[in-house]
Amino acid sequence: MFSHYQKERILGRPSLQEQRTTEILAAYELCVARHGLDGATQERIAAEAGVKRTLLRHYLGNKDEMVEALIKHVVTRFNSETDQMIAALPKTDRPKALLDILFGPLGVSETASVLTINALGAASDRFPKARTGLLEVITRMHDAVAEELIRDYPRVDKTACRAAAFGICHLYFSIDSLMMLDPPEDWLNQARQAANVHLQALEETLK
Repeated sequence: MFSHYQKERILGRPSLQEQRTTEILAAYELCVARHGLDGATQERIAAEAGVKRTLLRHYLGNKDEMVEALIKHVVTRFNSETDQMIAALPKTDRPKALLDILFGPLGVSETASVLTINALGAASDRFPKARTGLLEVITRMHDAVAEELIRDYPRVDKTACRAAAFGICHLYFSIDSLMMLDPPEDWLNQARQAANVHLQALEETLK
């Protein structure tokens, strides 16, 4: 018979090692969002994760390996959230619903993820894998939004749809990176309106 541990592995449940690694990476991500990559010290990460500092090396490795693990963690989660966003769209009026998700109270991803992306981007000269991973995140999100616009505006030139998607995505990244500052609520509304201008431009071409 299988042991309890073997059953968990067969059923796809995370092992204690995987669970603890995920928890530490989540704490690492939050520390990077708050303090930047260099400010996310092992002491801060351990305190946020509720573990001893010596366990960080056990689960994530040395400093460079920790950064690489964080990059993979952020890229995987953000890409998954992009896929979930598209899957959650209704059958009708999808462009409006897309903007509601992107510029709603929660957005497609947690603000910490966008701030971590910014911090990793700033350090991409030291960690080339950060550049590759983050470009993958942004490209995947842009392509997903562009495909939605091309689908919903089939008579509009695809180049125009991709340009609109570019504007919408970068409005999202820009406003979400400011959310930790607790900006006026109207800023999010204005970002939503600015994104809607891109949709209106596509609709104008159909008249």
